[in-house]
Amino acid sequence: TTDWMRTLRMASMGFVFGPMNHYWYYFLGAKFGQSKTMRTVAKKVVSDQLFFGPLVICSFYITASLVEGRGMGDGVDEVKRKFIPTYKADWAVWPAAQVDDKMSQQIIETLAL
Repeated sequence: TTDWMRTLRMASMGFVFGPMNHYWYYFLGAKFGQSKTMRTVAKKVVSDQLFFGPLVICSFYITASLVEGRGMGDGVDEVKRKFIPTYKADWAVWPAAQVDDKMSQQIIETLAL
């Protein structure tokens, strides 16, 4: 069966993180430019991993705790328990995915010309 309350809680997370992501990537584009060179892509990926990644991880666990009705304290405890393994997984997956995404955009834009 579908857990509609869980679905609603997770959808509400999108309303928090969607705009956050939008403005963060807009900031990175303004800061480092729109170039698709490996140097620019690397700056964006490293900035994302070092600054935004930890913020999103902490925000996710705390926001999830709040929308589940468990309170801020439980969210902070969850961050303490899960931050390091989550951050390691983040580093294992996202840098390669972001580089692939940015470099693929360059190839597509080149082919479209």
